[in-house]
Amino acid sequence: IDTASVVASVDRANEASSSTTRLVCVGRMTEEKGHRDLIQAMRRARDRWPESRQPLSLRLVGDGPLRGALEEQARSLRLDSVVEFAGARESAIDEIARADALVLPSRFEGMPNVVLEAMAVGTPVIATRAGGTIELERDEPTAFWANPGDSESIAEAILAFADSPDQAAEQTSAALRLVRARHDVQTVVGQIENILDPE
Repeated sequence: IDTASVVASVDRANEASSSTTRLVCVGRMTEEKGHRDLIQAMRRARDRWPESRQPLSLRLVGDGPLRGALEEQARSLRLDSVVEFAGARESAIDEIARADALVLPSRFEGMPNVVLEAMAVGTPVIATRAGGTIELERDEPTAFWANPGDSESIAEAILAFADSPDQAAEQTSAALRLVRARHDVQTVVGQIENILDPE
């Protein structure tokens, strides 16, 4: 990604303080994206949420064939006041930047651009070890990890984030270093130029 452009595109003027601990999940509402697992995890996490943190909330950004079923799932679990369905957005970078953490609950995943964007703008990441996502951790921890398709594991990762603000800050810094070193378009272009013209 172009880290500088991503950071520059964030609309800081519209940032507002929140009375909740705000998680955001960005993605098309299809089975492989794991929204069902996340909503189930939200119920588990809410029931064990630490009193030291602002109340838990989740904003789902995106649309898709499972939206109706997911809305019904949230209602049946009495999460109406916790889970918000925001619909599709042309760009979700402002949503990611305003969140306290990005959650990616995918069962299957390539190289997730939303995680790269979260890391670039300094938003902590909670993610499943699915596909290319796990490649976004090398020598230093960069995210709170969960098992794909496991709502209890996702809940535990959310609670670990809530209980460990210092760890979240350290991981966010490590994630930014990783993105700049291995996934920033300017860095990669420079590395290619050095290979093609070492002198």
